[in-house]
Amino acid sequence: METDAKGRTANSGPAPIPPNRWIAGQSGNPSGRPGTKPLSDAYRWMLGLAAPAKLLKRLGFDPLPGKTITMAHLIALGQGVSAVKGKSEPAREIADRVEGKVPQAITGADGGPLLSGAAALAELLALSAVARERRLAGEPSPDDPIEAEVVP
Repeated sequence: METDAKGRTANSGPAPIPPNRWIAGQSGNPSGRPGTKPLSDAYRWMLGLAAPAKLLKRLGFDPLPGKTITMAHLIALGQGVSAVKGKSEPAREIADRVEGKVPQAITGADGGPLLSGAAALAELLALSAVARERRLAGEPSPDDPIEAEVVP
């Protein structure tokens, strides 16, 4: 029988994988699919560009000799001007970038602290025991859609 360049005959599928090609339990692609972010890469490129002289002149900039004003500088300046004019979104963006986001408190349902790991585990075990007792007694669980009684 003749085979093509991929090792297939006219009526067969792909050629079998040779034994011991990979170590058992090891992925053939351990790094996963390479991550590409073309839009992020394009933004980084644009932010690093020198601002056009025509734009700088229109904005009233006279850069120092040997110093480059980039598009990132102009965007930061624009955000700063908007914040000074009283716009809260640019002010929040600047504060988050410079000082970090303000941490938000995570609380329980009553506004109090969340259960600790041990307390949460104890509560989960207690609920599990109640559910098991109901199951053993033949009672359907009101929270289980599979076991709950269907009302026509």
